[in-house]
Formats: sequence, structure tokens, C-alpha cells
Amino acid sequence: MEIIKGSTAKGQRVIAMYDHNEGYDLDDVYGRYSRAKKNAYDECYEWYRQDNKSSNFHIGSHNAQAFTVAWRYVDPETGHVIYRVETNRNTYRVDTEV
Repeated sequence: MEIIKGSTAKGQRVIAMYDHNEGYDLDDVYGRYSRAKKNAYDECYEWYRQDNKSSNFHIGSHNAQAFTVAWRYVDPETGHVIYRVETNRNTYRVDTEV
């Protein structure tokens, strides 16, 4: 699991992705959606529930094909706040305190 430093250019790009909020549920961004989208959303929500002291689960962006979700949690080892962004292709974790 790679943790990106929030002070880097890549970290700042991912933080900008985290900061964007289009809604909290698939119904907020889609009129209708496939079972595959619902399953992907449910899987991400389960990861959110498992992260330590997680909060602010939201949909950061979407299009007809895919969506991005994001949330924050506290790393149990360092105590740092981590922003997590899940896209259809990648998982990003940014340490906001380094």
C-alpha cells in the first residue's frame, strides 16, 4: 500500500479529487444505474466502514461509465489523517500531515 505525501504535486492533485463532492449516494448522481455500479459502490462503502475513524464518504466525480468515491480516515500506526480516493482503476491514499 503506497501512501502519497500530501506536500507533493501528486498528493495535491489527489487532495483536489477528495475535495470535490457531487453527492453521497448513487441516487444523487445517477437517475438509474447498473447492478455492477451498485456492487462497486457497496464494496467501497464496506472499505470505508473498515477504515479506522473514517468519515466524509462521498462521490467525488462520475460519468456514464464510472464514479469516484472518497473519504478520510486516521492511520492507526501514525495517527495521521489520510485521504483515500477510489477510482475505477486506482486507489490513492494521501497523508495530509507530511
